[in-house]
Amino acid sequence: MAGYYETMAFGMGPINLKEVAAATEHFAGTVVDTTKVLQTSAAAAKGINWGSDHGAYRAKITCDIKCNQKIAIATATHAEFKIYDSDDNATFGTDPVFQFKVPISELNAARKTSISISFLSTIKKYFCISLKLTGGSVASTVKATAGQLIITANPSNY
Repeated sequence: MAGYYETMAFGMGPINLKEVAAATEHFAGTVVDTTKVLQTSAAAAKGINWGSDHGAYRAKITCDIKCNQKIAIATATHAEFKIYDSDDNATFGTDPVFQFKVPISELNAARKTSISISFLSTIKKYFCISLKLTGGSVASTVKATAGQLIITANPSNY
């Protein structure tokens, strides 16, 4: 039986990193308002609804990250991404189901070709992503002066 999954963008579109504080975890899901895309918690961001636990199970999910505008931030060397999941879209665990770190230089090079990462196929019904700029001697007082990413969840197969 064939099925259909749509590509979904975390933050429902481009994520502007200007003024984003480093060394602080920021969350993107489906909640956005007129002033910000990134939220302060997974529960506030709300996860992308990937269907029932049974529908998500065994579906290979690929996360694609494309840089629309180069990230500019003093001292930070990496972006750390984490995937959190939830059964009810309100209670997200404190431990991510998957995490990966990408050098900012690699993200900035992903302007024509996205960085693709596959993650667990046994995620719960809802999932969101977090972003934290790390490395070097970066502190939470340091903020990005530019940068824009599009991060999507894509079904690889069904």
